[in-house]
Amino acid sequence: MDRVDKKLGIEIKFPIIADDMGKIGTLYGMIHPGKDTNTIRAVFIIEPNGIMSYILYYPQETGRNTDEILRVFRAFQTADKNSVATPANWPTMG
Repeated sequence: MDRVDKKLGIEIKFPIIADDMGKIGTLYGMIHPGKDTNTIRAVFIIEPNGIMSYILYYPQETGRNTDEILRVFRAFQTADKNSVATPANWPTMG
């Protein structure tokens, strides 16, 4: 398992890894049944206490939506800071 920040030589202000061997995927039960793990991509947000709070699956042919991932992080931060729930599509709602 490589640390992306070390491999790419850039500073990332939160932990992120590439799980080439599937060790973390296996630990958290993330391996999609019946699929080659190279054909399913996913984003998992795991809290410092080990709780998985967000999962986004997408096929290899579909790119990641970075805006959506950032929206989710901001929603989590807002919810934690203000003890509120954020609605669907927050903060993109008109």
